Amino acid sequence: MTRNLKPPATIACNRVLEYAILDEPVRYSGHSNLFRGDEEVGPVACLAICEDLKRNKVVLLHCDRDWAVQGTEGYKSAREARESVERVYPGVSYLWVDAHVTEQQAGKHLEEIWGGQRCNFCGRTSLELDPMRMIEKNGSWICESCVKTCYELLQSDGPIT
Repeated sequence: MTRNLKPPATIACNRVLEYAILDEPVRYSGHSNLFRGDEEVGPVACLAICEDLKRNKVVLLHCDRDWAVQGTEGYKSAREARESVERVYPGVSYLWVDAHVTEQQAGKHLEEIWGGQRCNFCGRTSLELDPMRMIEKNGSWICESCVKTCYELLQSDGPIT
């Protein structure tokens, strides 16, 4: 049974542009070019065409019923993504729904998720970092960049300020 739940504003830090919930009229062709390791990612319950906010690219996310990502493909445009996935899921073109998620809504959603993970030294969130690497201890956060700066200060002969 397919749940008709709209996806969140962002999935895996990507702004949702369009989505499709795959139901009875759409069948999996039996083959895709999407692999996780050596295993082909088979049929999924949902698809989402998204904008990668950091790289300004389009990604097609293959998701389960709860919008957890099972596989990802990159494309130059949403149109290219729709055309490609139509070969894997014939008839999906009739199921695409415009998500109507603005960049501001996506940013707000990401802030709700990641806003608490802010470096206590520089103030950046994990979303502002590439890669998104932070260390947490007792509710305090420090980003990789500040760790490197601290290391360099500790290695120098000068005073630490």
